[in-house]
Amino acid sequence: MESPGFPQWPIQTFVERLAQGNPLPGGGCALALAGAMAAALGGLATQLYLKKSQPEDDRNVVAQLLKEVEAQQADFLKLLDADALAYQTVVQAQRLPRQHADQRLARQQARDAAFLRACEPPLEMAARGLALLKEAGLLAARGNPVTLADVGAMAFLAEAVVHGALINVFSNLSMIQNAALSLTVRDQARHLQEQLEDLGPRLKLALYGQVLDRP
Repeated sequence: MESPGFPQWPIQTFVERLAQGNPLPGGGCALALAGAMAAALGGLATQLYLKKSQPEDDRNVVAQLLKEVEAQQADFLKLLDADALAYQTVVQAQRLPRQHADQRLARQQARDAAFLRACEPPLEMAARGLALLKEAGLLAARGNPVTLADVGAMAFLAEAVVHGALINVFSNLSMIQNAALSLTVRDQARHLQEQLEDLGPRLKLALYGQVLDRP
């Protein structure tokens, strides 16, 4: 299967194609792009922070954060195509013949394997989105009013990515007939969901607290 090359598409082309009712790009690709934008906002906030005079220890922490969000940005862009390729695997499995019993069995096994594979990109998106949320918390804690709006956008984009990606994972898991195949992925997704439910509200309070408490 050929990679669609979504990261190289102009923004307007991607958005318009997303709205046209084609299978691809779809929700998973949109989540990957949102994750890349969240990471890019983290890069913006850290770069602006490092331009000002800061204590050496703090500079080292933020410089490391910059490396992390830059890596996240690159990885999310790769996930645009990874999600599309995983979807194409599902389509191929759906098209397998099913006239005879042995064909139906082979098709069902192929579908289960394809939907399990389709869980991989969104599961990675959820994990990376959660990492971005934690990194946004570290940036927000520095209380820089110049970058607070960017950090807020980063945080809420990342939170949306995690929610959307987990819905994607659970949706794919619901299509797998052999429940034993999905146990590990389901446990991983639930663990990420628990972390999000703990971290998301706390970061929201911290961000709003900084702007609403201002005179």
